[in-house]
Amino acid sequence: FRISFQQSKTLAAGESGICITNDDRLALRIYRAKHIGYPPASQQGQAATSPDEDLICHNYRGLAIPARILLDQLPGLDALLERYANFYKVFSDMVADIDGFKLQKPGRLATRQGYYSLGMVFSEDVWGKVSCQRLIDAFRAEGAGMGQTYGPVYSHVLFNMKPTDYRNDGCQNVEMLKRFGYRVSHQAMYHLENAEVFSTILHKLAANIKELEDLA
Repeated sequence: FRISFQQSKTLAAGESGICITNDDRLALRIYRAKHIGYPPASQQGQAATSPDEDLICHNYRGLAIPARILLDQLPGLDALLERYANFYKVFSDMVADIDGFKLQKPGRLATRQGYYSLGMVFSEDVWGKVSCQRLIDAFRAEGAGMGQTYGPVYSHVLFNMKPTDYRNDGCQNVEMLKRFGYRVSHQAMYHLENAEVFSTILHKLAANIKELEDLA
């Protein structure tokens, strides 16, 4: 697992992250990659072995300051996730009657759900004539923020430096979410009163969908 602690995450420390694995070989490769090629327990300048030839190693060693910031937040994680779970329960009840609108459900196998953001899907058959930007602008005009996802990873130029080297047939569900998937940040879920704010906005948009369609 690779866990990010970038500033927008549930536990944040500016810019940092952690990798967790039960594969000893992978753990060694990760350690060498972030520690200029050195294996664990090596003294500087006295590495007994070299890294694998295919491994590019860097100086990505973690700092004590982000670790301290994260450790101070960790005792409050359970209460924070419970707060988000309560927001989801209240909010999902409030918006259950909106036609063509669904919230992302908690993971089926998750013992507890984390929220980087809360996903929302506006169905094509009801909202298909409303442009993405028009819907976002209308939501924000009512005083709250909503945005889209980052889009399909397979379409990002970062991962397509040599597009001929990869097969990319797309994904129907991902393309649907690119167009009709939206999200609100987990920070907004911290305040339970926002559930009513968001619900009121969504009901207003649904009641005036024809006006949004005219400007699509």
